[in-house]
Amino acid sequence: MPQAPVQQPQGQQYVQPAAPQQGPIETPQQAGYKALASKTQNTDAKCNSIELRSIMESEITPSNANESKRRIHKIANEQFETENSVRGIDVICAASEFSYRIATDLYCEHQKDDITCFAYQQSQP
Repeated sequence: MPQAPVQQPQGQQYVQPAAPQQGPIETPQQAGYKALASKTQNTDAKCNSIELRSIMESEITPSNANESKRRIHKIANEQFETENSVRGIDVICAASEFSYRIATDLYCEHQKDDITCFAYQQSQP
């Protein structure tokens, strides 16, 4: 029997199992469900923070990488600041695509018009 997707309110889908599970179900995966990430996560390989992407979309200034960098840095650090936070959000912007390699848990690359920006929070040691 094929599995039918069930539409959820936020536009995300669960997949219902085709047949009942024999024995106790111990994990959502055994039940045929995929776990959904928190609101700061998504499945885009270039960006794992919806909030950071939203900031970048609104603050990137076309044809001005330097101004875009300053604006994103200011707003992101205000929004992501916590009482125990010692790590800020770092931002790189350029008027072209660029290459990078980084180990971090919070990141987002976003392009708007001719400006590409990458914002991230350094991982804790």
